[in-house]
Amino acid sequence: MSIKPLKIEGTEFTPYIYLKSGCMQIEGRAILEDSIDFFSPILKWTEEYIKNPEDKTVLKINLQVYDSSVNRRFIELFNLLEKITTQNKKVYVYWFYDPDDSISLQKGYEFASVYNLDFRFIPQRFDNTNDYDIKC
Repeated sequence: MSIKPLKIEGTEFTPYIYLKSGCMQIEGRAILEDSIDFFSPILKWTEEYIKNPEDKTVLKINLQVYDSSVNRRFIELFNLLEKITTQNKKVYVYWFYDPDDSISLQKGYEFASVYNLDFRFIPQRFDNTNDYDIKC
């Protein structure tokens, strides 16, 4: 039995979220007043998902801008996703970054060095001149 998808529409300050079995997307801007509250349904969904994950899980993180509180939520999310790898299943994290934003790229590298997840780094201009479509 697969888990019901979760969709949260993005706003000027909150990212678009789409989670379905095997495919997770976080896109847009994340300038959150309360990142704990915003990420709560995402983390709850992920806790359910990891009980019976697909053989391959893809997480696409494509944020133009995000605040430091989001990094703490990513830590929680990556901790959950790492549990999938103990079941001999793969988790791919596609970390999109603006080539002019070395801080975002560095943060992605830091996460990749800590977690047993397969990180892929993809340069992405946020003016949509090179919009990559990573299939889940």
